[in-house]
Amino acid sequence: MAHQTRWTKSEVEIALMRQAGYITSDAFLKIMACTSPGQMEQDLAVRMEFECRKQGAERLGYPCIVAGGTNALTLHYLDNNHVLRSGDLVLVDAGCEFHMYASDVTRTWPVNGRFTPEQRALYSVVLEVQKACISMCQANSHMTHTAIESTALRLMHDGLQELGIVSRDDSDMILTRRLYPHSIGHWLGSDIHDCPTVQPSLPLKSGVVLTIEPGVYIPHTISTIPEKCVGISHTDFLLIPCCIDSAELESEWKMMFLSPMTDPTF
Repeated sequence: MAHQTRWTKSEVEIALMRQAGYITSDAFLKIMACTSPGQMEQDLAVRMEFECRKQGAERLGYPCIVAGGTNALTLHYLDNNHVLRSGDLVLVDAGCEFHMYASDVTRTWPVNGRFTPEQRALYSVVLEVQKACISMCQANSHMTHTAIESTALRLMHDGLQELGIVSRDDSDMILTRRLYPHSIGHWLGSDIHDCPTVQPSLPLKSGVVLTIEPGVYIPHTISTIPEKCVGISHTDFLLIPCCIDSAELESEWKMMFLSPMTDPTF
């Protein structure tokens, strides 16, 4: 019963989470701008916490993940003790806690400031999956977290097929499930994984906050792509609005995002 009550957020809670999102987004932009080859992963982790606390966050919402190069293949990597190398990507998963409410954002960018063509192609697949899933996040009797999850897997499969990473014979999406091994997201609130007893099969409701976080992780054993040993994830958290039609969606889009970052071009 408590989790059901906490699942939908009040206006005050939404305001706190929106502020947590602004703080986190600004911190990400600052560490993106200062990233360069030769830094340690922990340099970015320390800067992330500094920037969040500087703007009023009491603490980080969870341990900051900074995974350069092959380290991004380890989900929830926490060592943060390797050197960032030119030509590699760095994946940063971080969020702050503002007056007991959490944020959750992930970005992946090139250490030297420029994607290779192969990195950009993979990044674009992940980003397009996220955009499509976000467009599904509306309050109605038919839309569920489970439905968004299924769509994310199918779109990731299609995108990886287009790049030649996944065979068109892989109709069961076995390889796609290996390369995209986690959920599309989770509820968010006063806990990072908020309201765990609320089932993903329930229809989405106005006032619910959730993350949308597709990712792809290419190990060295995949022979169909030159860009191996790379992990890419892209996480934002957003508010489910009232049921709106497609004509209204564009105007509501910015209000849905509680992590309102305008990503730089790499």
